[in-house]
Amino acid sequence: MGNLVCDAMRWKLQGDVAFTNRGGVRADLSMGKITPRDVFTVLPFQNELVEILLSGEFLRELFEDKLAFGGSGMFVSGLQIEVDRSRPPGDRITVFKIGGEEPKPGKLYRVVTTDYLLEGNSGMAKLFEHYDEATPAGVLMRDAMVEYIREHSPLNPKLDGRWKFIQ
Repeated sequence: MGNLVCDAMRWKLQGDVAFTNRGGVRADLSMGKITPRDVFTVLPFQNELVEILLSGEFLRELFEDKLAFGGSGMFVSGLQIEVDRSRPPGDRITVFKIGGEEPKPGKLYRVVTTDYLLEGNSGMAKLFEHYDEATPAGVLMRDAMVEYIREHSPLNPKLDGRWKFIQ
């Protein structure tokens, strides 16, 4: 479900990367016809999408910080992240790719996330450093998902190794 949510976020704002916290995705969808009410059960909060330009280096540090405090990870799109929790905090990410490639030094990537995370919530205090650089999209996360489902049905959900814990 988290893959679908983040794919919808990234698609709506044409980002390179999208991410959201696991706690914001509250249900799964059943097979068959999906209604806006169904999407509301998945995404019951008024989270608005925001876009921001961030470097690959910053994104990696952001996710390292999230992991350092025992975070269970994030839902992501456009990223491949592998984590080894046996490594010391700050060095747990063993694979970090954007669009299938290592981030290019100094390159800024178009990132889509929520106003909730931009405010530093859910272990994303580092993201708040860039609060003034973000652009609110004027789109609720769930509205982007409803539109994505309409445009991409039938859906074919699958796990694709975007975020993996290895030992």
